[in-house]
Amino acid sequence: MGYINKKRHELLDLLSDNFIKFNSDNTDSDFKLGVSFGELGASLNLSRDEVELVLAKLYEQKEVQYTNADLVGVHLTAKGASSLTDERYLNLERENNLRDLEAKLAQSNLDTNKISVRNSNTSIFIGVVTGVALIVQILLPFFNSKENEIEKIENKIEVVSKKNTTLEKRFDSLISVHHEVKIDTIRN
Repeated sequence: MGYINKKRHELLDLLSDNFIKFNSDNTDSDFKLGVSFGELGASLNLSRDEVELVLAKLYEQKEVQYTNADLVGVHLTAKGASSLTDERYLNLERENNLRDLEAKLAQSNLDTNKISVRNSNTSIFIGVVTGVALIVQILLPFFNSKENEIEKIENKIEVVSKKNTTLEKRFDSLISVHHEVKIDTIRN
């Protein structure tokens, strides 16, 4: 029964009307101190065993007291009335719920972290592969254009080289003609 502290508060509240009447001397001739176990079970929608489970802590803390004078059941003590006013058991219930929630949240975070680590590793891998693909996609045209530029430059060098060869041949032929003319001039 995860809501046991809430049931303890409800039980103290149920006993409080009887306690107030008894302490105010505003009682009828048929007034009975306390509430029977059967009435407690019916009002709280609990079995007799569950009522005893709820009462165990209240007995221990001396917040209720067993009675068999006018009926077989329990009645509220001054300490029990104080616990009711302070909402002691509601506060304990809230604390338990908060601890449970924190534990669930911590477990959820652990599970999320495990998934995150797996997803993180996968994300890193996908990121690296995507990055490499983008770099190749970006640089490939650059390298292709550089290869084209290199081919153009090689072609220009080849053309210049052919022109140079042609010019050298012309120069050689001019020099040769010039030598022949000079030799002929000297011979004459």
